[in-house]
Amino acid sequence: MQGSSIPLDFPERDQIIYKSDNLVALHCKSSEVPSRQLVIAFHALQLTHNLELPRRGQSRETLRAAGLDSIQIVPRGNHWYQYADIEAMMAEVRLVAEEYIETIAYGQSMGAYAAIHTSALLRPTKILAICPQFSIDPRKISFDSGFARLAASISFIRDDIKKNACQDTEIVIAYDQLLPHDYRHYLEYERHLKNVYRLRMPFCGHGVSEALKEAGMIPGQLIKLITDGKDQINSTRQIFRRHRLRIPKYQDALRLSLTKWYMKHKKLDKASDQAFKLYESNRRFSSLQLYCEVAEKLGTPERAAARWFFAISIYPKTPPSLSYVRAVKYSRLAGDISIAKTTCLKALTIYPKDFGLMREHLDILIQTSDFLGAKKIATELQDTHGSKAADVIQNRKTILFNKN
Repeated sequence: MQGSSIPLDFPERDQIIYKSDNLVALHCKSSEVPSRQLVIAFHALQLTHNLELPRRGQSRETLRAAGLDSIQIVPRGNHWYQYADIEAMMAEVRLVAEEYIETIAYGQSMGAYAAIHTSALLRPTKILAICPQFSIDPRKISFDSGFARLAASISFIRDDIKKNACQDTEIVIAYDQLLPHDYRHYLEYERHLKNVYRLRMPFCGHGVSEALKEAGMIPGQLIKLITDGKDQINSTRQIFRRHRLRIPKYQDALRLSLTKWYMKHKKLDKASDQAFKLYESNRRFSSLQLYCEVAEKLGTPERAAARWFFAISIYPKTPPSLSYVRAVKYSRLAGDISIAKTTCLKALTIYPKDFGLMREHLDILIQTSDFLGAKKIATELQDTHGSKAADVIQNRKTILFNKN
């Protein structure tokens, strides 16, 4: 679309009502006849490698197909809408909103944050906020360090919930209460705002929208949540319960939770079963690692070593160095020095400078009384990894340097 410095992919019929270097707002009509409700939709975070790709807005065509007019708010980047011209843009948005009977705000993640933090300017009757952050300013959210690097580049000029949020607006926040960070963000909103209604979506993670889509609830139930607000909370949960077991992401999160619960209660076989089912579902090494760590925590060194060798044998790609480090470590602890040494030397041909493998090699040489070889490896470890190796060498200094 012409006329904006922010890359856009919108039909020509959609009208730009505000544009700057930071923000663009587009009025997207569903038909020639205005809808009763107008949805102000805020764009979510754009992955860094996609920042130059044209933006399509938030649920633009889903809203249009449902007969809902929308204003799509698209920011320049991932700055959590910390732009000085927000007020100027919202003034233009309000001029259009006055033509409608009801105004609703909607967003996901960063977009959900913006929907809430512009509500004092817009004064919508309802907001649907899916997995919003309360803030990403580390001074306000010490419990969530995941945004620290991004936050370092942002000047938080409009991050005051008391000034930014409308206390009279009905706000439905959908989130996974089992995801600690999202739960804490929700609690902050609940603490500061009086009309917050929770839609708890356990085992959905930060991808609540994706879970709704996999459950076949988008567009239908999403539209109802946007237009009807809190009245749709119970029906949303009931419909989701009927479909949740067919959602891979839900199943995986449930298996992960069960694995941790069984580990906590020292039920090795059941924890192992759930962890391996998780790996069979997502084929991620992290799930295979969890399967092995069950044996580390609840089994014997022999069993832990066997798990890691099994993991190495079935993983379809080159296993991460961690798998070899753990296989070597638990073989050594189990007394299988020959297997530990053979495995370590083989792994070092794949990862010749790996810190963990070099450390295990050092311990094998010490354990087999090859102190000359151990001193050589200690020197190589120091030369390769510098200060990182200092503690390892210091902890073994007495053995290394008191032997001939």
